[in-house]
Amino acid sequence: MTKFKRAMQLILLAATFGIAFSFGIAVFEDARVKTVFSEFMGRANSDPTFIQQIGGVDHLFFEVPRETTRGEGNLPVFSDEAKTIPGIRGDILLTQESPFPGVPFVDWYISYFFGGHAALVTGPNRTLEATGMGSSVGEIIKSSFHNGFDNDGYFSRNIVQSANGWMRRFRGQSDPHFERFNGFFRNSFVAVRTKDRGYFDENIDIAIDYATRAYENQALYNFIFFLNTRYRYYCTDLVSRAFREVSRTTNRRVNLNQDGFITSVNDIILSSDVYITILLQTVNGIRHVYFLADPM
Repeated sequence: MTKFKRAMQLILLAATFGIAFSFGIAVFEDARVKTVFSEFMGRANSDPTFIQQIGGVDHLFFEVPRETTRGEGNLPVFSDEAKTIPGIRGDILLTQESPFPGVPFVDWYISYFFGGHAALVTGPNRTLEATGMGSSVGEIIKSSFHNGFDNDGYFSRNIVQSANGWMRRFRGQSDPHFERFNGFFRNSFVAVRTKDRGYFDENIDIAIDYATRAYENQALYNFIFFLNTRYRYYCTDLVSRAFREVSRTTNRRVNLNQDGFITSVNDIILSSDVYITILLQTVNGIRHVYFLADPM
């Protein structure tokens, strides 16, 4: 056997092991997330606390009692009294559903292994998020090999600042994904918050300042994930590294990527440094919203 053949066999063996290992981790994390969601929903009463229409669609709201032993503080979980804008400053919005519902296999693969999207809430109705949607194949290739920030504004999608539309029904009927998501952003999402934090918390300021600098510097979207992280971020990576800056500059530990590899949506949900504040799931076409009880 030549050295080349032996090397190729070792590479193939390593790749096979890597794929099998990654799949095993994904299966394990998926089961844990389902358990975490089930436990959170199980803390609520079986009957909805109230029913409210959002975008002409009924939402069943279930109040979840707070448990201080879990590090669940005494802050609101919505930015508005009507409970239509999820999260407050410093909260993280996550969805497991991919942005490609019409693409066979890709939709399942992204949803299962990585998750669909993440955003950092920066104000009462504002989010910062890294997004690569709308980029052409040529733009993706050029962006992946671009050295430095997007100082010339060449690339169409990098890090964006936008209104918090995670519970709004903003898709029109001409949208190709209108039926799949009934006009909403996604059929399910979860909001999480770092433990034992205050409303005006300097650690939250550090995380938001980090993400804001990336936005102002016109950092690139990272289509190649861990292969090159300089000047670029993908959605969960931006959130994870923003809070990693807290750990780097203070004595407060916030680790949203505890396996140290590609930061997935499930990684953040399962972090021991966060807790769930809101969980929205669509069951048989009906939107159920589980939320931590309002502060006393």
